[in-house]
Amino acid sequence: MGQTTRTRDKLAAELRTVAQTASEWNAKQYEAFAKRAEAGEFDDYADTYVCPITQLYTELTAAGFTKFAARVANGEFDATKEESDEWARSPAGQAAAQQLTPEMRELLGLDLLNYESGMNNFAAIHKPTLGERFWRSLGFRYHLGDDPEDIDALEGWTRTDTRLHFGWPDRLRLLLTGRLMVSTISHYDAPSPTIIKNRIDWKISAPGDRP
Repeated sequence: MGQTTRTRDKLAAELRTVAQTASEWNAKQYEAFAKRAEAGEFDDYADTYVCPITQLYTELTAAGFTKFAARVANGEFDATKEESDEWARSPAGQAAAQQLTPEMRELLGLDLLNYESGMNNFAAIHKPTLGERFWRSLGFRYHLGDDPEDIDALEGWTRTDTRLHFGWPDRLRLLLTGRLMVSTISHYDAPSPTIIKNRIDWKISAPGDRP
């Protein structure tokens, strides 16, 4: 899998894209903004300003770049969840989390890390946010199936994740019957498989279909 583009790089790239069609003077200003963005000066969690992204918006507006400032205000260059989680695990994020009450940490989804004595390893203890607890209470949760008998005697295992994203027509069909059949067809180089390729088939049962 490819790495996700950092917000600072995305911001710098977009500034340079606009600079290509700007006047020579404005292009130089856009490039100056891009270089500052690349250095992380406007990162959401940078310690450069009280609110770096607001500082960027203010400077863009002052320079007359109102269209780009509007994109900033609309959240196009806000930090991603991955960047937010990275900050939360950083010393600065942990210091901020320690200043909050347990209730506020839970509401914001911030976790305190448990550091193992004398070691550099650490692990995060996830505490469900208010939103996560709300949806789980309505049944939006991971449901575990029953393990087959004598599973402890088997050394190997595989896992297949299937994610289905339904459009509105299929959502309505599923609402009528509440029955969905998913089949995983596996192809492998027997008898000692080293390559396995899967195909996923699925069907929403129509009213009257047998289970």
